[in-house]
Amino acid sequence: MTKLALMPHTLTVSPGEYLVTSDLSATLETYLGSCVGVALYDDRAGVGGLLHILLPEAGDEQARAAPAKYARSGIPLLIQEMEAASGKKDRFKGWIAGGAEMLPNRPNIANLDIGPRNVRAACQIMEAQGIPILGQEVGGNLGRRLCLRMDRGVAEFASSANMRRHVKKEATAPSRPDKRDLIKSIKGLPSFSHMATRLFGRIEDETVAFAELKEEIYKDQSLTANILKLCNSAYFGLPHQVTTLSHALILLGMNNLKKIILTALIKPVYSQNANIYFLKKGDLFRHALGCALTMEMLARLKGYVNPEEAFVAGLLHDVGKVILGECALEQFERIMRKIIEEGKDAARAEEEVFGYNHARVGAWVAEAWRLPPLLKDVILCHHQPSEATVDPMMVSLVHVADAICNMLGLGCGTGLANQIAPGAMSFIHLQVKEVEDTISALPEIIKKVEDMF
Repeated sequence: MTKLALMPHTLTVSPGEYLVTSDLSATLETYLGSCVGVALYDDRAGVGGLLHILLPEAGDEQARAAPAKYARSGIPLLIQEMEAASGKKDRFKGWIAGGAEMLPNRPNIANLDIGPRNVRAACQIMEAQGIPILGQEVGGNLGRRLCLRMDRGVAEFASSANMRRHVKKEATAPSRPDKRDLIKSIKGLPSFSHMATRLFGRIEDETVAFAELKEEIYKDQSLTANILKLCNSAYFGLPHQVTTLSHALILLGMNNLKKIILTALIKPVYSQNANIYFLKKGDLFRHALGCALTMEMLARLKGYVNPEEAFVAGLLHDVGKVILGECALEQFERIMRKIIEEGKDAARAEEEVFGYNHARVGAWVAEAWRLPPLLKDVILCHHQPSEATVDPMMVSLVHVADAICNMLGLGCGTGLANQIAPGAMSFIHLQVKEVEDTISALPEIIKKVEDMF
């Protein structure tokens, strides 16, 4: 009898989770910022596992509820599960990656050293368990991907720092796209602005003419179906099935319904092919959605701004990357060399290559869509919150939420090198413990939302 060959496939480990497998055709992968990935493999048993750690440790109750989130409980759990799959700890070999530094240790500012603490905890536990670390790529301020190749029994690292071979040096610098080219691409984005602009313009107005809005939505069957799917998702946990927009309004309220409509409208925009920063299709939307949810959490935590308005700001902050991904592919190599060779963050590298960055391009999108001044300010200044003019508090929140999503590796690819501006956390009076609590709470929320799509 002929034995069928197994088709290679990739399994992604989400933040705060783990996978164990003996499928030799599988590749386990995870994306990391300040989090740490731990890969283990037993050659003789052909068993491997991958763990995505968020934080070094937690209280007993939190660790029991979600042990994989924390190094102290997660690594022993991974070992236990691999032994249950016929592995033997004395044969395990290991690799670790991640632990980026998001806020450098400087005088008079909070030292958000989650990445280095994750690395130290992971190394200490591996040593205590007697498991050799055959390779590691940790620290710095870059996003990374950690892959465990089951067919080879080895782990591989990917980041902008070790992907020089993918970045070619051109003989002459290609011409940069000018504003007119970018505006053409903005006009070519999926239809978004008409209905969205009405919602943005009345985001705080509860007297919005819902009957008119409903009639407009029902003209688009795909949009209607997406909205009802979101309404019935696990995220909202409604006791009854929602079958009409009127029913959704009654159960969810206008603010929640606005968020759902805007999320359904923006998803096709972010679903354009992402040709920059080694992003995969869907990464931009995943990051935008993660940032929106983080913004909402931080806004409720600090009580500074309207949480629904904060959600929208987080959802739109990176829209300029969509246009750069369409128009600036030829310049990608130059941008990546600046990140790799000169240690520049992505926004600064874009500025030096183009004369503008994705935040500026996003502001042009905001102008074309006639978005309110607040949202244009958020998009334009989310990497430089000190330059915000309309609502510095909102922009600082977006800046920090963006960085927290980078910490978790949410839709960041392997080329980003963005850190938290030193004054942003102090401006919004955000403590390190509050950041850690937000990081710990996010994975379950994001998973519920991602299941909608």
